Amino acid sequence: MTTSTLQIPKSMHFNLIGKGGSVVRDLQEKFNVRITIPKRDENSNQITLIGKAPDVQKAQQAIEKIVGFKVTSQPIIKSSIEVPKEKHGQLIGKGGNILRDIQTRFSVIITIPKREDESNLIVLEGYAIGIKTAKEEISRILGSGTKVEVKEEIEEKNDVPEKLDLISQPISEAFFFPETDGSQFSRFLDYIRSATKTLDICVFTITDDAISRAIEQMFGQGVAVRVITDDDTSAQQGSDIEEFRKLGIAVKMDKSPFHMHHKFLIIDNLCLLNGSFNWTKQARENNCENIMITNDKKFVQLYSDHFNKMWNDTKNFFP
Repeated sequence: MTTSTLQIPKSMHFNLIGKGGSVVRDLQEKFNVRITIPKRDENSNQITLIGKAPDVQKAQQAIEKIVGFKVTSQPIIKSSIEVPKEKHGQLIGKGGNILRDIQTRFSVIITIPKREDESNLIVLEGYAIGIKTAKEEISRILGSGTKVEVKEEIEEKNDVPEKLDLISQPISEAFFFPETDGSQFSRFLDYIRSATKTLDICVFTITDDAISRAIEQMFGQGVAVRVITDDDTSAQQGSDIEEFRKLGIAVKMDKSPFHMHHKFLIIDNLCLLNGSFNWTKQARENNCENIMITNDKKFVQLYSDHFNKMWNDTKNFFP
């Protein structure tokens, strides 16, 4: 499997998602790839494609046709320039032809204020080299007699969240659901994204796409992921287990008449998350649930030993 990480301006993400997710679904089915797009409230431009190398390449080409320019893994930056209002039409061109040409050639998104707006500020969003050359082209089009003033350079967005420190200080946290602001669930995802080596997951069911995306993101970054889950729930509607299998994530399920009802996670063999919390949207939004987090070595080792015992138990668990 190949993982490709692309940086695409947030303003273009809706074009890739489509109404009701129709566009991204079609892309995934047509090219047999998994595409992860950040939610609207996530401050990220990063889109991840996972699949066979030729399929990922074809999917990327299709994405480029949708957004209208070549995409890369370079960080996205913004730059604002001030151009006299009476000159905006020169940049737009007949039917927007000049504006489209600049955006396509230099891989930038250009936002020009509407005619009724008082602002002279034009915003460019894209890759650093593209923005630089687009500015030069804008100056050329407007002519030497027009002053183009750079008003603001916005720093590159860091789409790789800072990983939590799992080692240097004792960790003693507890999350309780349902919650009102989503902060605890966000921190739960931060713990998953803090993995650098391994994620050992032992949960009854996984249907929450936000959690699955975080797992797939770590897998795409080279983290070794192992999942133990219940055989009955893995076949239920909404389960992400089969998708994990397709991506190459190692999965095992119980083959007994009893439920595999554990809900715990071990990160890098350093940190343990454990509690009643099933990895479902229902659990985090509507159920009374809890998660306990600790990096106490004794607890982590006890759960790690039990996970490995289950993983190696061919009598009661099957791949």
